[in-house]
Amino acid sequence: MKPRRILVADDQPIYRHGLVAVLCETFARKVKIVQAASYAEGRCLLLETREAGSFDLVICALRMADFDDFAGLRRLREAAGTAPVLVLSDSDCAEDVRQALACGARGFVSKHEREPLLRLAIQMVIEDGVYVPTRYLSEPVGEAAGALPPGRAWRAPENGAAPVRGRFTPRELMVLQRITEGRSNKEIARTLNISESTVKIHVRSICQKSMVKNRTQAAMLASNWPDLIGGVSH
Repeated sequence: MKPRRILVADDQPIYRHGLVAVLCETFARKVKIVQAASYAEGRCLLLETREAGSFDLVICALRMADFDDFAGLRRLREAAGTAPVLVLSDSDCAEDVRQALACGARGFVSKHEREPLLRLAIQMVIEDGVYVPTRYLSEPVGEAAGALPPGRAWRAPENGAAPVRGRFTPRELMVLQRITEGRSNKEIARTLNISESTVKIHVRSICQKSMVKNRTQAAMLASNWPDLIGGVSH
C-alpha cells in the first residue's frame, strides 16, 4: 500500500509534533509527513510539490502567527489542489466551523477533543468524507457543509437516502453513537457493560444494515444524519 502523504501546518511545535505521532500510529507508520510552522510555509510546500503529486491530506491550525483570520486558510486551501483540508482550532465556536467549511475545509476539530475523535476525523476526511462534530450541526453550519461540490461530502448508499432509524436495535444505536464519539470497541464495551466481542457483532450488524464497509463510514453516515442517533439513551 502506498504511504499516505500528509502536510501538517501548525505554529505550535509541541502540538504539531504530537499530531505527527498520532498520524504515525493511525496509519501504522505508512505515512510521509511534511511539517510547516506557518500558513506561508505550508502554502510554499504545497506549491513546490504539486507537480510531484498531491498530498492525501492537509491538516492545519485555524489561526497562526502569519494569518490570524480566514485569509490564510483560503490561500492554503487554494494551494492544496485536490487534497482535503482538515482544520484544527483552539476555538469552540460554531461560526468558526461555518466559515472554515465555507473556505473549502472538509473537516473541523477542536484541539480540546479526545484523541480517538481526532483519529476518526482524520480517517473520515482522508476517505473523502466531511467531518463536523455533531454539536456543531446547527443550521448555518449545515448550510456551509451542504455547499460543498457534489461528491465531496460522503454519501450513504441508496442514492443518498437517509437510513431508517427503525432498522437498528436500541443497542446498535447506542454503539453507533459512541462510534461517532471516536470511542474504541473496548471503550464502548466498558461504557455499555457488554463484552468487546458483542460490540464487534453490533458494529458488523450496523455496517450490514447501513450497507457501508467499515465503522468509519458508519460514523460518516451518522454525522450526515444526526437525527439517526439524536435522543439515544446513554
